[in-house]
Amino acid sequence: MNKYRLAQYACRLMYFCQAIIINTTPLLFVIFQTQFRVSTFELTTLITIMFGIQLLFDLCSAPVIDKIGYKNSAIISSAVTIVGLLILSAAPFYFTDTYFALVVATVFLAIGAGSIEVVASPLGNCLPDTNKNSGMNLLHSFFCWGHLTIILFTTGFLTIFDDTLWYLIPLISISVPVLIIVLLAISKIDEKKDLIKPDKIVSPFRDLSFYIMLIMMISAGGLEQAVAQWTSFFAEAGLGVTPDVGNLVGPAIFALFMATTRMFFGLKGDKFNPTKTVLYCSIGCIISLAIIIFSPIPLISLMACGLIGLFVGALWPTILTIASQTFPNAGTKLFAAISLFGDVGCIVGPALVGGATSIVEKGDFLMPFTKTSVESGLRLGLLLCLVLAVVLFFLTSILLKRTKKTQK
Repeated sequence: MNKYRLAQYACRLMYFCQAIIINTTPLLFVIFQTQFRVSTFELTTLITIMFGIQLLFDLCSAPVIDKIGYKNSAIISSAVTIVGLLILSAAPFYFTDTYFALVVATVFLAIGAGSIEVVASPLGNCLPDTNKNSGMNLLHSFFCWGHLTIILFTTGFLTIFDDTLWYLIPLISISVPVLIIVLLAISKIDEKKDLIKPDKIVSPFRDLSFYIMLIMMISAGGLEQAVAQWTSFFAEAGLGVTPDVGNLVGPAIFALFMATTRMFFGLKGDKFNPTKTVLYCSIGCIISLAIIIFSPIPLISLMACGLIGLFVGALWPTILTIASQTFPNAGTKLFAAISLFGDVGCIVGPALVGGATSIVEKGDFLMPFTKTSVESGLRLGLLLCLVLAVVLFFLTSILLKRTKKTQK
């Protein structure tokens, strides 16, 4: 097995690890509330800290990563993740203030997640002998597999064992960043000789297409996380199922469908035009959201939550591919900027749904075919997210026209 293959495996595991970092704590929120009396506001603060630090890291990390190298940055991010998972696991035993320990753990985990986002994509993109379009989708599919795995593992673990043993979940998860460090250590990549790097760094910030891609990433991140964060709640509010079933029927199926589409484009992506792929997927998102919002049968709406995973899954990695192909000499700053705006979308999308739900809950407004104000709020919030899908469609159409003009 050559050193490039080992590095590819490490990059894929980094996205798998990122999914564990982002989703482990939210899956334990109910336990934190019942066992440690952590308030809903404090839990919300943990989410804000997680994504806020990731945004800050996207904004500031590129010069540092360029200086110390992708491989060293990846090893450091994995080590920081291990520290975060250890603190999360040890919180109730070695800290008198449990919530303070959760905050500290979240800070370390957020640094790990933020550095993975900025390091894994450019490292995978710089490895020789990889198809950039299919490779990027295959790489990002491991985030979905990680998301699905941590949902199933956590749900199964807490079903089989007592809730008081929850601390073993982050402890077992440490095996993933440890494996990443081992793979990178034995890959023996010499970044100066082995990685494909541009002879001259060219800034993309003077090109209108770059700013179109940034807004496209806001839409992509917003659509992905709006559905990912709220499908479980939608299942419970719309269908009256239990939280465990809601986790399996909602985000688990969504993650499975996202992983499936990324695996498909990971294997067949070289046969598709990436810009047209985003265009067609945006149409699929519009149709799926329309079904979710306006279907009179809640079960069909929930099925559409899974269906949209097939379309939204290809958006983030394919837009990254378009950016790297359009600006091949932009360096790490390109991936940092694209990731930054994607993370902005990850905040905007769920905020639209959550904000609409909170407002509608306080009134008597009911959308057609809904039974409760919560369900109405969720559908109204997703209607706002439909605007993101429409914006994505028009921007991709503009980008496709600009590309055709450039090629003439």
